Amino acid sequence: MTNKTRSQAHAYLDRLKGYWWDFDGVYGAQCFDLANQYWYYVTGHTLSGMYAKDIPFVNDFNGYANVVKNYNSYIPKKGTLVVFPYEYGNGCGHVAIIVWIKIGMAGQEIIRQRLLKQYTTNITLICIL
Repeated sequence: MTNKTRSQAHAYLDRLKGYWWDFDGVYGAQCFDLANQYWYYVTGHTLSGMYAKDIPFVNDFNGYANVVKNYNSYIPKKGTLVVFPYEYGNGCGHVAIIVWIKIGMAGQEIIRQRLLKQYTTNITLICIL
């Protein structure tokens, strides 16, 4: 169970845009820091993992989120964490957060720290309950 309502989480997500976040105070503002900033606000817990790519596999999301592999018919909602595999970030992966998405995946906006030049269907989605 999360600490915040969906509308509170969405309002906080909107406030995160346009800023750099260094949640752990190590290595400057990394993508993992942004995800942790949001996740901590919503759940009161931090995300674990050596790298962003590890997030879906080393955290217990039971009661907080559903973890699913991306597939064409699945439409993630605002606030969903998007975890990119090892092919990104020099083997570390990448994590971002969905801000908006249009039906049919016609368009989407994510907030992230560190720029990605391309996307992949080989991503994992962490959908907050």
